[in-house]
Amino acid sequence: MDVILTRIADILWFIIPAGAVLGILIFVHELGHFIAARLVGIRVEVFSIGFGKRLFGFRKGATDYRVSAIPFGGFVRMAGEDLPGQGESDSTEQTEKDTTKKPAPDYGDSGALSAEGERLNDKTVPQRILVAVSGALMNAVLAILLTIGLAYFGIYVERYLFETHVIAHVQKNSPAEQAGLKSGDQILVIDDSPVETWEDTQIEIMLRFRDPIDVTVLRNSQQITKTITPDKDVLYPFHGIGSPSKVFIGNLAKDSPAEQAGLKPNDQIAAVNGVTVNSIYQLMDEVNQSQGQTMYLSVIRDDETVTIPVNPEYNDEMDRYMIGIAFAPDPDRILKRYSAVESIRKGFELNIQMGQAMFILVARLVSGRESVDQLGGPVMILDMAGQAARTGFRDLIWLTALISLNLAILNLLPIPVLDGGMVIFLIYEGIFRRPVSEKVQIVLQNIFFFLLIGFMLFVTYNDVLRKFQ
Repeated sequence: MDVILTRIADILWFIIPAGAVLGILIFVHELGHFIAARLVGIRVEVFSIGFGKRLFGFRKGATDYRVSAIPFGGFVRMAGEDLPGQGESDSTEQTEKDTTKKPAPDYGDSGALSAEGERLNDKTVPQRILVAVSGALMNAVLAILLTIGLAYFGIYVERYLFETHVIAHVQKNSPAEQAGLKSGDQILVIDDSPVETWEDTQIEIMLRFRDPIDVTVLRNSQQITKTITPDKDVLYPFHGIGSPSKVFIGNLAKDSPAEQAGLKPNDQIAAVNGVTVNSIYQLMDEVNQSQGQTMYLSVIRDDETVTIPVNPEYNDEMDRYMIGIAFAPDPDRILKRYSAVESIRKGFELNIQMGQAMFILVARLVSGRESVDQLGGPVMILDMAGQAARTGFRDLIWLTALISLNLAILNLLPIPVLDGGMVIFLIYEGIFRRPVSEKVQIVLQNIFFFLLIGFMLFVTYNDVLRKFQ
C-alpha cells in the first residue's frame, strides 16, 4: 500500500505542476485576445480553456466563461466569428432544424442580437491584427515579468557561472580541441562579443551552436584567436569547452557499470585513478579512454571519501565507453539577486537571448539543418515541470517564463490555425481590399489543423521514446 501511495505521489508531482503551468499560460494567452477585443469594441461570446464540448463554467454579461473537454489550448470566440474546433454554441440546438433557411441575424451565444459594430469583421484591419497578436504579446509580457521578478528576488545558479571563465577541460576530439583551445585558456571574446563570465560565454555559444565561431583567449599573457567549426555529425555541448564544475551523480541506468559498482545518486566524483576531476567533460574523456579497463573513482559520500572500482562498458549507439550515469547540478548553488533597475534590464536581456535562440532553431528546422527529433511536446513539458517543481519554486517559475516565450513565438508563425496565420490573412485583406475567401480559409485551417495534430502526436512519440531510453 505504501508503495502504491508513493507512486501516486510521484505521478502527482509531475501532473500538478505541468497542469498549473499550462493552465496559466493558456489563460494568459486567451486573456490577451479577450482584452484586445473588448478594447476595440468587439463583443466576446466565449472565453474557453480547452477546445470541444463545454464541461462547465459560468456566464457574465455577454460572455460564457468555460472549461472545455480537450485540454490542449483554448480560444476566445467573438461576435461574428466561427472557427473550426471551438465547440458548439449554446444556440446550436435551437437552430439545427432551420439549416435549410437563409442565415439568421447574428444572435451569438447569449441569445441577444449583436449590435452593429460589435462583430469582429466590423472592425478595421489594424484593429483585428491587434486582436490576433495580443495573445502572443501577453505571453511575451508574462515571460518578461517572470524573469524580472526572478532577477529581483533571486534565482539559484551554479557558482562557476559568475566566475572567471578559464577553461577547465577541452573534450577529446571535440571542435574546441580541433581548433586548438586548451585547458587554462581564459575566454575573452566570442566573435565580436566580449564575455566576462561563464554565463556570458555559454549564452554566446548557444546562440551560434551550429555556426563557426571565432574565440579569442588569453594564453600565457598573449591573446590568441581560434576558429571553432561545429561537427556536422556529433553535437558536442558548448563545442567541448568544459567549465570548472564539481561532478555529482543524478541518476544511474539500470544494471549499468556504475550501479553494479555501488555508486549512488548524489555521490560526488572527486578523482579518477588519483587525478582530480575538474569538469564533467574530463570525467567523460577519462571513462572513454579507459577502453574498458578498471577505473578507481574517488567518491565523496556523506562527507567521507571512498574508492570504488568501475569497469566501463562500450555503448554501440553512443560509440564510446560509458558507466551509465546522468549528472546532477552542484547542490552548492548561490542565490543571485539584482537591483530593481538591473532586474528590468536582465529580464529583457534574458528574453531577447531566449527569443534569438528560438528563432534560430525555427529557421534551422525550416531549412532542414536541424532535426525535428530534437523537439519536445506535452510529455517533455510534464517531465520538465515535475523536475523543476522538485528542485524549487524558482526553477518552476523560470520554466514557465521559458515556455511562455516559446508559446508567444510559435503562435506568431505564419501558419493557419495559429495567430500568425490570421495576421497573414488580414495583411492580404489590407493590401487587396478584400478578405481571403471563407472557403480558402476553412480549407487551409482544416489542413493545418490536422497537420498540427499529427505534429503533436509525433513529438509526443519522441518524448515517450526519449523517456524510456
